[in-house]
Amino acid sequence: MSGMDESLSPQKSRITIYDEPVICSFFSHDVYIPLFGAFAIILVLPIITVVFLSYDSTQERMKKELLFSADQNVAILDTISCTTENENG
Repeated sequence: MSGMDESLSPQKSRITIYDEPVICSFFSHDVYIPLFGAFAIILVLPIITVVFLSYDSTQERMKKELLFSADQNVAILDTISCTTENENG
C-alpha cells in the first residue's frame, strides 16, 4: 500500500482567510485583545453588580441602625431628664 492516493491521505487543517493561511498565535493582538476584553466583561461586570447591590443593601441597613440608635439615645435622655425633674420637683 505504498502507492496510496494522495487525495485520501489526511491533510493538516489550516485557518484560511481569502485562501491565505493565517498563523494564529495566542499573544498576537488578533487574539489577545478580544480574549482580554471577553475576560474583563465576564469577570468585571458581575463583580461590579455585586458591589453596587451590596453597597445599596448596606446603606439601607446602616441608615436603619443609625436611626434606631438615635431613638434609643433620645429615650435614655428622656428617662434621665424625667428622673431628675421628679427628684427636684
